Amino acid sequence: MMKTIGRFFIASLLLCILETGGEICNSAAASERLIFANLESLYNAHRFSELEDYALSLLENPETLYPDELIAVHSYLGFTYVILRREQEAKYHFVQWLMLEPKAYLDPVLIPPNIIRVFELAKDSLRNRRSVVQTDKQGYDRWPFMKSALWRSMVIPGWGHYHCGQKQKGIIFFTAEMLLLGGFFISNDEYSRAKDDYYNETNFNNMSRLYDEYNRWNRIRWSAAAAGLLLYIGVQYDIFQYKIHSPAEEVSLIIKPSLMRNPSSRSENIPAITLLILK
Repeated sequence: MMKTIGRFFIASLLLCILETGGEICNSAAASERLIFANLESLYNAHRFSELEDYALSLLENPETLYPDELIAVHSYLGFTYVILRREQEAKYHFVQWLMLEPKAYLDPVLIPPNIIRVFELAKDSLRNRRSVVQTDKQGYDRWPFMKSALWRSMVIPGWGHYHCGQKQKGIIFFTAEMLLLGGFFISNDEYSRAKDDYYNETNFNNMSRLYDEYNRWNRIRWSAAAAGLLLYIGVQYDIFQYKIHSPAEEVSLIIKPSLMRNPSSRSENIPAITLLILK
């Protein structure tokens, strides 16, 4: 009876952990969709003042945002500030965007020359910074992310990677850790059963077989525990060494090929942009 209750508890615990991980992923995805939708809606409705307030409020706590969310915020702010003729602020946000996504590109067929010009100035400014290493994998300041990423990784292995934008790696780490944890609990339960069977056996002919089974489950449970511990340490080391690079392999900025007339200017067109996350 107690063994049945123990197995039920273990199964319930693992199911709870898996559901928690799933809820975290679903919550993160919903948060991303909401941010993208809000930015797009405000921008395409020409509600630039509201967009500025909303985007800047998001940047007050950058560690709570994923890299693709930061890309969206900085790119929309850059477009908005050019339209509002606040070029220095636009340039700053384009630089922040380029630091996250060095291969970012604006199609001159779709984007007005005034926006392209400020975007290119931001590129030149970034190239001229002596402190910036000129590589295809430009590093973004990782420290705003690392505080929250580290504690997330310690609580649930893989969560920190997911938070930093390495979503596939985060899911793999989380799944592997849960499998090893489940393997340990199951093998530990089987070890206890085999141990009881061995110590309670009175037939000498069966003792050797029961001892081998008991010993086998003991090795399996310690192997699962050691592998789980090594994986946990490896995940913490990987997230600590990780420096947020361009999420270009996971994120792309797609610009809708349509232009909207700026009601405040007769000569300036506003590109209607939509951010799509390509996995």
